[in-house]
Amino acid sequence: MATQMLSRKERGDRILPQDIEQINPSTFWVKSQSGGGGYSVTLFGGKWTCDCPDHRFHQAKCKHIFAVEDVGSGRLGLWEAQK
Repeated sequence: MATQMLSRKERGDRILPQDIEQINPSTFWVKSQSGGGGYSVTLFGGKWTCDCPDHRFHQAKCKHIFAVEDVGSGRLGLWEAQK
């Protein structure tokens, strides 16, 4: 039986809010979903970047960027609660 590959957006939706920490107004730390450590997601010049291999290699929005955008836009209200 073949399994359908999830999109980056769908994988980002699975990242829990407690796995995202706001470091400063434009930088977030997202816990790795596959092991120890995590990735830095930064808004610079109006563009999100992430230091994960997927984003560095493909130069496309990764699941970590989608997760930070979703939370920041109010999907989970995390950043609003921290103000």
